[in-house]
Amino acid sequence: MGKIIKIITGVLGGIAFVLATLAMAAYALGCLNYGSVLEGERDSFGDEYSGRMVSDQFEGPVDIRFLGGDAYAGGFVKTFEGRGIFTSKEGWRCEALFKNGKVQGPALFTGPWGSYRGDLDTFALTGRGKFSSAAGWSYDGDWINGIPQGRGTFTWPDGAVYTGDFKDGLADGRGTLINNSAWTYEGEFSGGIRNGLGVLQTGDGKIIEGRWEMGVLIQVIPLRS
Repeated sequence: MGKIIKIITGVLGGIAFVLATLAMAAYALGCLNYGSVLEGERDSFGDEYSGRMVSDQFEGPVDIRFLGGDAYAGGFVKTFEGRGIFTSKEGWRCEALFKNGKVQGPALFTGPWGSYRGDLDTFALTGRGKFSSAAGWSYDGDWINGIPQGRGTFTWPDGAVYTGDFKDGLADGRGTLINNSAWTYEGEFSGGIRNGLGVLQTGDGKIIEGRWEMGVLIQVIPLRS
């Protein structure tokens, strides 16, 4: 799970770059001083703009083609305002609601690695959201600053599911791990593995209550009659 979580945070870390690019574009828009309508005008950075201007400020939909290959199309009232779509040259597409120049969740990201739908707080994933990988795994739950933190559900491509507490992107606290029809473990986790008290139930109905250490059963606790 740790490797997969690192992939999630690495992919979504690019969101900060996306939003920083939009912030730079907002600054450039404020510096433009053309007529009432722009059609393919370029600023000093080489970015291309199209849209309607009122008192030297964009009002309404704007189309921006950044020199590096990224693009933005959407609402603008003195700054980014309303729904907009950012498309990156790497193949990512972000559709979000902007208010006062900042992304306000929920937002939708889609791209080569998969998709994320959920809350954003300024430049970071914070709140509730779901990341679905193109490889077939997913995480649906709480995020803080781009890292799974709180309560959530992680699903593997083979159908195994963990639901419970997360800390720093790993299972940590109490949770339930269902390994398809083979077995189910309910109990304590630490650092992404079984660690502490828990109950294991096998597919044939056998129940084992005990203490786990680093994923290994070290003590069996007799079941209460």
